Amino acid sequence: MNFNRNSFYSYPLWVQWSVALLLLLCFLLTCTAVVSLIRQNPIWALLTPLLIPVSQFAVSPLFSLLGIYQYLSPILLMYLPANSSIELHHASSFDYLFLWHQMKDCPDRKKQILIYYLEGLINLIELIEARKVSPDVVIEGSTYFLNERTSKIIGLSLFRTGKIRKICLYLNFLDLLWMYSFACRKLQLPSLKHPGSLRGNGWQLLKNKHKLIGLYRRLTSANQQTIITKLNTENTISLSQA
Repeated sequence: MNFNRNSFYSYPLWVQWSVALLLLLCFLLTCTAVVSLIRQNPIWALLTPLLIPVSQFAVSPLFSLLGIYQYLSPILLMYLPANSSIELHHASSFDYLFLWHQMKDCPDRKKQILIYYLEGLINLIELIEARKVSPDVVIEGSTYFLNERTSKIIGLSLFRTGKIRKICLYLNFLDLLWMYSFACRKLQLPSLKHPGSLRGNGWQLLKNKHKLIGLYRRLTSANQQTIITKLNTENTISLSQA
């Protein structure tokens, strides 16, 4: 059911599995080392929060190969999708490692990431229309990227994040910091003061399909125009220097 993913998944399957198992082994060895240090001196327990972003990086390719992660776009994925509910998640740091090369010259990375969000939701609508996903399915997900205006266009409601999800966001702050800084093209602290949670169902997405597609096309067209303008500027500078 996976749609467009990062370039890692274009490699032969044996390469994907080899990397996934190697990363898992490295993570298990890291955990063993940290536990050994804690036994020697409890102060090393302060390192345990760092294992959270490490674990998410390490298990990402394995979870994708096992179907635990199912990608709707390079940025948006479903975690253990079920008939009754779908939990949407932002891409992992492992995905960003490959997106870095793909998007490093993109003049407006935040806009491109939003385009990938919309692409994923459009693909989810296609699954609902094809009856591969029930229109009654409950859709949930945390986001620090989408604002209330965009969530209304999408058709999902934006709520204040619950305590448990907020704690998870704080524990993932290091990951959020570098991924958000990459999107902003500079060191930028993500605002976690009032993180939001998206909530809705398949019917709401279907109802707002045309608005969503319209926004996707406008952003894609604007982004392509920005890239063309940048290339023309660079070519002009190169010619003048020659």
